[in-house]
Amino acid sequence: LVFLIPGIEQAIRIKGDARISVDPLLLQTMTLAELEPATVILVNVTAAYVQNARAVRSAKLWDPGSHVNAETLPDAQALSGKPAVEKTDATSTPDTP
Repeated sequence: LVFLIPGIEQAIRIKGDARISVDPLLLQTMTLAELEPATVILVNVTAAYVQNARAVRSAKLWDPGSHVNAETLPDAQALSGKPAVEKTDATSTPDTP
């Protein structure tokens, strides 16, 4: 995993194992603003590294002048390459009209 913090040019990279959990007792410990998450990711970190800032700096990642207007980018549907499915009523599915 690589962690990027807005405004900070260095990145933190970690090595290890991760798993997804839906353990109710664990989910309760992660409640924030009275909202309990549906899942959590548990990460066992075996090593952590501070990455060189060169790539973030050359990409101008935190420079607002180099940001692209989000409205000009394709949405997730377009990126998936699959056509949108229209439902004609509540009982329709993509396979049955």
